[in-house]
Amino acid sequence: MERINRNKLTSKNLIAIGIYNAVFFALVLIIGMIVGIVPVFYLFFYAIGSIALGPVYMLIISRSPKKGTIVISGIIQGLIWTLMGLWHMVIFTTIGGILAEIIANIGQYRKKFYMVLSFVVFILGFYGTSFGVIIFFSDYYIKLSKELGGKADYITSIVNLVHGPMGVIAFIATIIGAVIGGVFGIKLLKKHFDREELSYNG
Repeated sequence: MERINRNKLTSKNLIAIGIYNAVFFALVLIIGMIVGIVPVFYLFFYAIGSIALGPVYMLIISRSPKKGTIVISGIIQGLIWTLMGLWHMVIFTTIGGILAEIIANIGQYRKKFYMVLSFVVFILGFYGTSFGVIIFFSDYYIKLSKELGGKADYITSIVNLVHGPMGVIAFIATIIGAVIGGVFGIKLLKKHFDREELSYNG
């Protein structure tokens, strides 16, 4: 019974998850506003942002290393953006959260390799909300962006860039950035993640 209780999310865990997800969202918003000024820079939004978001992600897990933490985080992020008019985001962030949760659980929420991989997958969930939609549902993205006040020239530039070679480069850069952000986060929280060496043996 004690083992079950230790693995169950408590009110303290939920409060911590909520607080740090608010910080996570704030960083996403701030970074997005900065890099979003120029279309080509926007493509590297998550590649750049992941470096700052990695420590927050690892902090969330260190404060609540239990099943459900990452899924809840994905849902929270998606719901916030849904309230801002981007309803499709909750689908991608939830899927990303579920997959990231599975990976983190395999690593017992402590093994460094799995935690970094978990963060990469979590970020790719966000990537899907922005650029995955552009790749597979360009017309929907253009329509939604215009409804939310986006400028036609800017939107067209983003779509063209994503469908070109720069889109592939940005995707690879996002994965690299997420790995760097994940490792950076673990370095900052070394005390929590010091039970296993960062290696492909997990």
